[in-house]
Amino acid sequence: MGRPTALAARVVALISGVLLLGCGLFGIGIWAGIPLASSLSQRMDRLWYFTAAQQQWWPWALGVAAAVCLLTGLALVVALLRPRPHRTVDLALRSMGRLTVSPVAVGGAIAASLEGIDGVLRAKSTARRIGGTPTISIDIRISPHTDVGPLRALLESTATQAAASFGPNTPSYRFLVQVAKP
Repeated sequence: MGRPTALAARVVALISGVLLLGCGLFGIGIWAGIPLASSLSQRMDRLWYFTAAQQQWWPWALGVAAAVCLLTGLALVVALLRPRPHRTVDLALRSMGRLTVSPVAVGGAIAASLEGIDGVLRAKSTARRIGGTPTISIDIRISPHTDVGPLRALLESTATQAAASFGPNTPSYRFLVQVAKP
């Protein structure tokens, strides 16, 4: 989740929480007979509550409020459920400092090296956190005449070499090989 999405989610949660908390405390205050809540409830224009639903603007105001709430909630749900890129992986953590590497850069380097192989038409990489584990996914498109055996061995050795570089914090790898139509 990006910083703007996290900020928007926090603002919406704060506003919703404060409104719900205020309504709940006001209701409890009226029920408990607290003088402040009772005096506030007596000062309200109760006629407005009863006649608001009969006004011409009421359906439009209700519709706009519902649409704004629906779009805000939908935008936050989509933003929060979107796959998140995994930013860095710690290679070494010592008292002197931390050494980190970006799985996006590693995946890009692997994809670039695979594009130089005969028969590979395209290689594209993405890095995401799946279940808390950084995962590097590489989509490879090959020509229909490419022998898959040597390519499979190359992919296994590439994953082994990359895993040896990461050490104990090795991300998982996914290679998807697609054969182009002849």
